[in-house]
Parts: sequence; structure tokens; C-alpha cells
Amino acid sequence: MQWEGNQNDKIPVGSPLEHIKRIRNLKMQGKKATASLIHQELSANDHSETLTIMLDDLLSPEKVISDSDNIEWCKWIIASGKSPNDFSTQVRGYDNHAKCGLVWVPHVVAYRCRICGTSPCMSICRDCFKRGNHKNHDFNMFLSQAGGACDCGDTSVMKTEGFCSDHGINNCAHKGPVPPDLMCVAKAMMPRLLLRLLLHFRDHHSNRGHSYNYERAAKDCDEYCSMLMDFNNMGELMRRIMTHSLIDPEVYKRLVKSPFPKNKFGQYMIQSSRKYEEAIKMFPCPDPPEDRIPCVLEMSEDADTMSNRVVHVSVQLFSNENLALKMVEELNLLHVMIISLKSMVSKILIPNTLHDPEKNFHFVIDCAKKVMKEHCYWPLVSDFNNVLSHERVALVFLKDDNLIDMWFQFLSMLQGMNVNIRETSSHVEFEPSSYYAAFSCELEASAYPMWSIISHLKDGSYAELSKKIMNYLVIYLQEWLDAVNFQSPHMPSSEMMHASFHFPLHRYLAAFIYQAVKTMNIPLNDILPGSETIKLLMIHPLRVQ
Repeated sequence: MQWEGNQNDKIPVGSPLEHIKRIRNLKMQGKKATASLIHQELSANDHSETLTIMLDDLLSPEKVISDSDNIEWCKWIIASGKSPNDFSTQVRGYDNHAKCGLVWVPHVVAYRCRICGTSPCMSICRDCFKRGNHKNHDFNMFLSQAGGACDCGDTSVMKTEGFCSDHGINNCAHKGPVPPDLMCVAKAMMPRLLLRLLLHFRDHHSNRGHSYNYERAAKDCDEYCSMLMDFNNMGELMRRIMTHSLIDPEVYKRLVKSPFPKNKFGQYMIQSSRKYEEAIKMFPCPDPPEDRIPCVLEMSEDADTMSNRVVHVSVQLFSNENLALKMVEELNLLHVMIISLKSMVSKILIPNTLHDPEKNFHFVIDCAKKVMKEHCYWPLVSDFNNVLSHERVALVFLKDDNLIDMWFQFLSMLQGMNVNIRETSSHVEFEPSSYYAAFSCELEASAYPMWSIISHLKDGSYAELSKKIMNYLVIYLQEWLDAVNFQSPHMPSSEMMHASFHFPLHRYLAAFIYQAVKTMNIPLNDILPGSETIKLLMIHPLRVQ
């Protein structure tokens, strides 16, 4: 066995004591000197024993993941001898990517411009908004509830004239070649940083002796995740390294598969792998139920938080037109969305009480249920509106008779819902909560998709598609009139005290007729239903007035 030091301080090379002493000496040299040493070793040999030693200590699973001092060390090491701020500025200076992509956490101020956005979910960060030209535009500043990412520079989400001076076609700065050793430490270090996060979530419950608590685990690593977010926001150079570390199977195998290093960390990884394999064997693998998505949204104890988390992920997927279209064509995305919506509301149907309840066999949504009052359907309709904002996706929807049929089946469940009884004897001081729930549902789940679809029907080339939709609407409206047993435009006095404000099928027909006449030059007489049908269709909108 080799020894180092004098006779009074003999420590065997490679022993735990020698390892501890070396870490202590490196930390005594300071962050800047140690980071410079690691950068020199990696630049010369493509390997750094010093980095391995430091990461074994800083990222030890036995230590608190969000230890501030350890995080500060990680920031200095990845900066390769520069200060973290100087390194971030240098890396950003080589960012040739046309898109901003800045990611923000909840409760951060962001902007949305309705003039520049082509998607209702477009959002841009504060800096891109200020560097862009949005004078006299219809925009709003909002406090992000679930976090988000900046869309500046993304032509699938916003118009090029809305891009700031640094992104999209405006990103024309002549940047020199990237120094070959600029990112060498980040490349070597990033897989270990991500592994530490994985191990935190994998072992959180076993280290504390109680059932897994997702919120506690997420809160415990908040500062650590903020560090990773800062790295991501350095721009495309760092994002490429992070992406490669996340998706390369060989990188993952090297980290979590044997052989492991013959030290304390290696022993930990052996035990962690064993626990992981045992957990996988114990985990049941039943086929997921068809209504998995509605169940998750309905049964959540905190519907708002769950909805925000779902949309925070899905909005990034569906805001890109090419990606959304790919999912529509290859994964039946539109079918999944509409079936999920139908599944969710089909469980809360009640008999409609318009006209004579004994002769009315139409069923509508019960607006007093949790699904409606807590807007559990919102993530689904938000994503549906998002994908329909893309013209190519909207055309797929309009051309598919099965999709149209399913959609109007869903709208029929809203038709005539939340019947109000006119009060003549006393003042109604407070409206029931179902009153607000009904209006919110029709606005979000019916009106928004309608305007998204209609916005794409800009000229006569869409005339046949529009005529098909109107024919479907007339058929569904006639079926509804039959279901509520309304066969004469003369309403009996006994039925005059009951009214609903919600007639989405009427609204769709009116909007499509208006668009057909205005933008497609279709003669009104060619698309109006027969006179007897028109008389019946007019009564309920007039009752609303």
C-alpha cells in the first residue's frame, strides 16, 4: 500500500481518509481555483479526476439536495474558472438560436399580444416584450400561474413582426465560432447533476421512512431545480448539452448500470439499483382505463393546481403547429380530446326540464356538480382550443365526419342546460353557483373552439366544408327540438316561466351562416333551413332576450 505525507501523518493513497483530505484541500483553494484546475484537466485529457472527486462530495445522496453552498460550488465549477455571471454572459453571447425559449417558474410576470400571436397560448418574457414593437397592440401583462416558456422567435406561435430584436429573423448578429473548451466542464458535469435529481425523487420516501410525498420532494429540491433552470436559460449551447444528457440512452446506462465505482457512492448506487429493480417488479401494470384523463382531473383534491400542472406541459406540446399536426394524424389527438370531454360530462347528465318535463327526453349537464363548479374540464378545452388555432389542424377537424359528429354530441349536452325559473314574487339576491358554472362552460368549451374554427374560414375555398357543418347543425338541432318535444312556435303559458341561456347549437349555426355570407359569398337562401324549422329555431333565442 502506498503512503503519502510525513511519518507522523501517514494516510494510505485511495483510502477514505485520503479522499476526505483531498476534498478539504480543494475546498480550501476556493471555488475559482478548483474550477480552473478542473477545466485545465478536461481541456488536456478529456477527463478530470478532480471533477469526479468533487461531484462525489457535492452531489452525495446523503446530503441535502438544495444545500446552498453545494449549489454555489456547482455553479462555479461549471463556469470553468470564471464567475458564474461572466460565464452565463459568455455562453449567451454565442446563442445563435432563433427562438428565445426562456423558461419561467410560477408567479412570474409575462406578456401576451393578441395582435402578434397566432396561438391563444402565445406568451413572451418581459425582456422580449420590451425589445419588440407592440405599440398600440392589444396585449396584456399577466402573472403566470403555472410557469411557462417564451415563444419569441417561434413562427408557429406568433407573427414575425412581433419578434424582438434578438430573435427570429432579427437574430442576425455575426457571432464567432464557439471556443472548443468553453462547454467541456458542462458536458462532463451535466449527467451527474441530472442523476442527483433522479436519485432525490427515487429515494425521497425511503430516506424518510414514510410514504412518498410528491409535494414535499418537489419543495425540497426547489433551489436545485432553480440552478438547472438558470443553466437552461443560458441559451442553446447549454440546452443542447442538457438535452443530450436527458435523452441519450448510453449516458443513462453509464450512470445507473454496473459496474459502479468502488467507493461509497458506488455502494449507494448498488443499493439504489437493487431497490429500483424490486420496485419495478412490485409495480402493477394493468391496462389503463379508457377515461384515464378525465378521472385524474375529476378526482384531484386540488383541481386548480392539477389543471395548471397539466396545461403547463401540454401547452408546450400543442402550441407548435407541426408537432400538434403530427399528434393529430398519428396519435388521433383530436379524437382523444373530444372523447375525454364527452366521458367527463356524460357522468353528470340529468333530465332537461325545458317545456314539459314528462315529454322531454333530452339530457343535459348538471352544472351543480364538481366537474362544472371547479372547472375540471378546463385543461381539456384549453388544449383543444390551442390545437384548433392551427389552420391545418382545424381543417383536419372539419373534414372528419366522425369528429364533427362527436363534437356536436358533446355540444348537445350543453344545449338547454341550467334551466332558470322566473321569480315574480321576491327578489333573488344571489345567483346559485351553477349559474356562473354554466356560462363559463359554454364560453370555454363551446364559444372559444367555435371562434378558433371560424377564424380559418377566410374565403370561398372553404364553402363546401362550411355547408357540410351547417347541414350537421340543422340535423342536430332538429333532433334536439324533437327530444324536448318542441313542435310549435307557440309556447304554452305554463312553459313561459322556464328558460335557459345556453344554446350552443343555435350559436354555431348563426356564426357559420354569418361567416358563409360575409367571407365566402354564399347566398343566404342557399344555406337557410326551411321556413318551419326557422320559426322553431327562433323561439329559444328570443326567450333569452
